[in-house]
Amino acid sequence: MKNNLDELTYYARLLTKLRNKKYEFYVVSRIIHLLNDTEIQFTTQQVVRKNDGRRYLIDLYFPQFQLAVEVDESYHLSNEEADRVREREIVAYTDVEFFRIKCDDNSNIESVHQRINKLIDKIRHLKKNRNFKAYSYQDEFSVDKWLKVGKLRISDGAKFRTHADVLRLFGKNFTLHQAASSPLNEKVQVWFPKLYKNNDWINFISPDGKIIEQTRVGNDMEIKEIKDSIVFAHQEDVLGNIYYSFKGVFRCTRHTENEIYYERIATEINFSDYENKKIK
Repeated sequence: MKNNLDELTYYARLLTKLRNKKYEFYVVSRIIHLLNDTEIQFTTQQVVRKNDGRRYLIDLYFPQFQLAVEVDESYHLSNEEADRVREREIVAYTDVEFFRIKCDDNSNIESVHQRINKLIDKIRHLKKNRNFKAYSYQDEFSVDKWLKVGKLRISDGAKFRTHADVLRLFGKNFTLHQAASSPLNEKVQVWFPKLYKNNDWINFISPDGKIIEQTRVGNDMEIKEIKDSIVFAHQEDVLGNIYYSFKGVFRCTRHTENEIYYERIATEINFSDYENKKIK
């Protein structure tokens, strides 16, 4: 796993990802500097999947508002690029509001600044919503924060750096990286799948997040009892840092010699449900 970045370096590297796209770099930098608000989370080059299955990189994305900013046209990934970003979290096109800023031959600095100012006003208005949850870089990967909350929902968008961090939520204390799954009791395990093709496995999660298909390539699986799985998917951010995000609780509904199908049965977990419940 890559070294953790301090906050200044992290944001500087996010903006640097756009350095070869001159107009995008200028527009995004101006937006972030004018906002001047560390409680508002942003990322660059967010992967968005349209209904036709194709994936696009969005120049700027605000997760708290599901707001994407496009400078000129959306960018379609080549096959090589799609492979390179396969581990990143994908946002469904239908769940995102788009705000477009044109930098074409008919644009000038005044018109661009006008659109940017309109966007700034929109974001500040959205922040005033009573449901707004402030972002904290220091707390983004905090286990203690979620232990205090006592539960976790998919909509929380929580991230954890390691298997050991995730398992702390359930009262398990490990210092080393754990296996791809870890049992909590006789019926439930924590599973850390890579939800894309990797080595001998092809794992796929449906666009709505309700179905996971697990396929073994080349050899049949040795299938024993299949526990319900609390899924924390292995993912990678735009800077290449690995993290794990909660996708829900899944149950096996059917399986063959080389395929297992899971359906989501819960979108929320309470950590107290798993305290001091040892494996029999």
